[in-house]
Amino acid sequence: MSSSWYTFTRMGTLCAMGKLMEGSTALSLVAVLIASLSLGKVSQLARIQGPLAPNSTERSVPAGDTVLPDTYYEYSLSVLDRVALFPTVQHVTTEDLLAWDDRMFALIEKQRLPPTAASRIYAYVLTGQHDFVRLSEYLRGEEQGSIGIVTAELLCLFFPEECADLQEGLPTDPYSNALASAVAGQAKLRIIEENALKKPYARKDDPTLWFGENPVTPDAGSWKTWLIGSASKFRAPQPPAFDSAEDRAEVEAVVDALAQLTDDQHEKVLFWAGGPGTATPAGIWLKITDGYIAGNRIDLSNALDVRATLAMGLADAFIVCWDTKFTYWTQRPFMRDPRIATVIPTPNFPSYTSGHSAVSAAAATILTHYFPTEGSEWMRMAEEARDTRLWSGIHFPIDNERGFEMGVKVAEKVLGRL
Repeated sequence: MSSSWYTFTRMGTLCAMGKLMEGSTALSLVAVLIASLSLGKVSQLARIQGPLAPNSTERSVPAGDTVLPDTYYEYSLSVLDRVALFPTVQHVTTEDLLAWDDRMFALIEKQRLPPTAASRIYAYVLTGQHDFVRLSEYLRGEEQGSIGIVTAELLCLFFPEECADLQEGLPTDPYSNALASAVAGQAKLRIIEENALKKPYARKDDPTLWFGENPVTPDAGSWKTWLIGSASKFRAPQPPAFDSAEDRAEVEAVVDALAQLTDDQHEKVLFWAGGPGTATPAGIWLKITDGYIAGNRIDLSNALDVRATLAMGLADAFIVCWDTKFTYWTQRPFMRDPRIATVIPTPNFPSYTSGHSAVSAAAATILTHYFPTEGSEWMRMAEEARDTRLWSGIHFPIDNERGFEMGVKVAEKVLGRL
């Protein structure tokens, strides 16, 4: 995300909402916010347009209107005007963001979520945090409010059973509560849109294809992307034909990699594994990024941009990868040859392409954009993460190579929106 600005147009229906709020002393602002969202009155949202708006188009600023800072979601200006009236003495810090990340990672690990589901949550939370602060900058000229309020509210959408613990002891104020409700309300609307798009991928009755049962998040390739448009535009080309010379060479490459596995490679396999009970591959990259932000004292504004862009890029890379996986349904290495005994458990979904390779390439590309002096190190880590999927015996070389290419293309598209 850049410092680019967004234009908007007010919609006439906001007037009715404004009159309701002015004439109803019995309703709190938060109650009105929730009521408007529950009615699904998307027409009441002023469109904030710009590079990171999901369906951005160029618009001129109408006379009498103003310009808002960059946010991902669209917000009602009438509501924001009223949020600005509330008091707060709280301020957001980079340390607050990182502390909440630790709680989020712990929940992902506790629930043993799959990589697609985890990356989806990361994107919703980090994008919501970004919008909360950008809106506060617009309303107050600085990063005011409690980031814990909006983070807890967003996490409650995915971990309702943990909601009481997440919200316990949080320092609240009317300003933070109202602004958090506005941001979470937009996340809820997006989830509704996302659920409407989900579709199954047809499975063929073919013995040469993946033959596992109950694959993990088989509809993830149809999830609503964050910044790249249609996932199918990034779909990898057809893999080598089953039992062709190229295909057999792929199988032998896995056998050879396992036979030649070194202690150093084994250690790296375990570091990058990202299986159930961990923060998952996307979480590994977010933890690496958090460490860099903390170690180099990256300011809050830049930290917000990096984290939100990275989280959305990782989520989109997984969606594209899953679209490819469940289009081709290719077998895993252990299904092809009894000599293949994997170093780590094989994930329960098709092989082609490698999700870890895709998200690692996307992460390195995005991080290089923000921190170019470390570009060679970001790419070295991404290539290492990619190679561990071969060393572990769970992916073929072509899974990793084309997954990596896919991740770079996704990241370039994401960065093209900045």
